[in-house]
Amino acid sequence: MNYILFVSNKESVNPYYVAAWKNLAVSNGVSESNIKFQMFSGTEKTYMDSNEVNEYCKGIVVNWMGQKDDKRVLHILKLAREKAIPLLAIFTYGNDKAIHLLTDDSADQIASYMDNGGMYNIKNLYLYLLNKFLKLDVIYKNPETLPWSGIYMPEEDNVVEKEVFLRSIIILLCLL
Repeated sequence: MNYILFVSNKESVNPYYVAAWKNLAVSNGVSESNIKFQMFSGTEKTYMDSNEVNEYCKGIVVNWMGQKDDKRVLHILKLAREKAIPLLAIFTYGNDKAIHLLTDDSADQIASYMDNGGMYNIKNLYLYLLNKFLKLDVIYKNPETLPWSGIYMPEEDNVVEKEVFLRSIIILLCLL
C-alpha cells in the first residue's frame, strides 16, 4: 500500500501529529497506514533504515528541531534523492528553514500548514498529502493563519477568539 512518511524529532508535538492523523483517518474512512511515522528523540543518534523508504513511499515530510546539516536529515535526503521520492524538510534553526525535492507550490502549501499549526491545519496537511501524493479522492482546505491567542475548546477545530467565546457563553446562559 502506498504511503507518506512523516519524520520528526520534535518530541513535544509528535503525539499531537499522530493523534491528529488517527482521528482524521477514522473520520474520513482512509487507512491509517496511508501515513507512517518515524519519530526520533532529540538525543537519538540512529539513522533511518533505508528499507523503510521503499517503492510504496510516495512522499516524505520532515519536521525537524535543528538545522539542515543534521546527519540523520542528510541521510533521509540522500534516500529521497536516490529513490526519486518527493521530500519537504522544515527546520527550526538556521538560515535555510526548508529544503525540498518537489514543486515550489507544493512545498509552500505544506510549509504553510506546518508553520500555522493547529488541528485545522494539521488535518488539512494530511488531506493535502493524501490528495497530492497518493491521489486519493479527499477534499482539503487551504491553510489558515490562527490567532496568536485565544481559548481552547475541545469541540472546536481551532482556537476560539474571545468574542466568539463570549457569544457562546451568553447563548448558553440564555438557554438555562
